[in-house]
Amino acid sequence: MSEQQPRTWDVALTLLAAALPTDRPSVVVLDEMPHLIASDPGFEGTLQMVFDRELSRRPVLLICVGSDLAMMEALNDHGRPFPQRATEVVVPPLSPADVRGMLDLSAADAFDAYLVSGGLPLILDEWPTGASVQDYLTDAVPDPTSALLVSGERALAAEFPPQSCSRDA
Repeated sequence: MSEQQPRTWDVALTLLAAALPTDRPSVVVLDEMPHLIASDPGFEGTLQMVFDRELSRRPVLLICVGSDLAMMEALNDHGRPFPQRATEVVVPPLSPADVRGMLDLSAADAFDAYLVSGGLPLILDEWPTGASVQDYLTDAVPDPTSALLVSGERALAAEFPPQSCSRDA
């Protein structure tokens, strides 16, 4: 089975393509594209090569997901491997009414929860049903892996990438 453990993105994506049916549609979702590209600058080119060579010969819908909107928009720019080949879809956050229904809160408490969560489903998914903002924050703030803190760190990293920050002399 060790021959099935890909050591490169080229091998992994080629194995994925080989596993897809040729006679019926399938969907491939790649989540956290900005992270994949940041961790391996060659990933984008490898994906484009495997897409052109293998995936495009199958009835497959390739969905690339990422929360860094600027980076996701840049994937479609000229000079990138997939220029003007993607359809961009921005999924908005949940509304205060959605938060109210999801957390079973009063309208005022739901609005407070919306303001704290930004309507992000990942944060709301870990928010206990019926819990107040204070109760949620009491649990989430000290937890470095809570969705609230991780989402905040990612948002700051997207807005202020390391190359845009000043360096101490």
